[in-house]
Amino acid sequence: MISQPQLSKSGTTQAQTIIITAISLFALSGFMVGFVFGAFVRPKGEITSSTTQNHDIPVVSQKTLPTPSPTPQQVPSLGCPDVEANVSQMVADGHTAYDTTIQAKDKTGDQGNTCPNIPMEKPVVVDGITCKIWLTKAQDPSGDLSSHSSQLQHVDQLSSPFPGEIQPGLFFDPSTPQVQPCKQGQGDWKFTLSPTVSPGDYFIVGLTDWQGVHYNWSWYQLKVVNGNQSKNNNQDQQNPNNPPSGQSSQGGTGIPPLQLP
Repeated sequence: MISQPQLSKSGTTQAQTIIITAISLFALSGFMVGFVFGAFVRPKGEITSSTTQNHDIPVVSQKTLPTPSPTPQQVPSLGCPDVEANVSQMVADGHTAYDTTIQAKDKTGDQGNTCPNIPMEKPVVVDGITCKIWLTKAQDPSGDLSSHSSQLQHVDQLSSPFPGEIQPGLFFDPSTPQVQPCKQGQGDWKFTLSPTVSPGDYFIVGLTDWQGVHYNWSWYQLKVVNGNQSKNNNQDQQNPNNPPSGQSSQGGTGIPPLQLP
């Protein structure tokens, strides 16, 4: 019987040491190869991301600027308006058409309770003014209007007849209603006179009203005739020995406009 050779303890230990060392070197070399290979094949996006993070980028905050509020329009202080008609004599026949205009005026030239030279006053050229004209026999309607100031303070009530207003008096063209907004402070009317208006001296009163806060008025004097008188006047005007009939004039409010708080 042949016996197997027995390894000594020291030989076994030396062999294990060699094996462990070889395995360690092999693992270390694999690790180094993998590290180097990863460095070469690393995606460029990761490098860029790393570089970007190293720079400080200022952050701009968005601010909402406040919206400027519109500048409120200054309320005009109305003086006596300028009321003008194209003739000083009108025929009450319901057919002959006439024109009347009104221009809002400043009150810088007002002297007490009277209106100075109205055509020379500064016009008030703004929107928002309501205008109205009407026919009356009253030579000075200021007393009646001032006693009905509550009506003047409410623009929606201006279409109601004023004290002393003759009805029917003026027949207005549909394109120019009796109560209308004055465009840039100016109003225009086309109308005829009712045949029921008796001949005599009359006044066309013109009113300018700023939302019931400021208002003022003046009037235009005229002579009303009927159809027969108109024919006679035309014959008289053809005779140079006879002076023309009818005169036009203007008046003031007599009372300054009421200003609401």
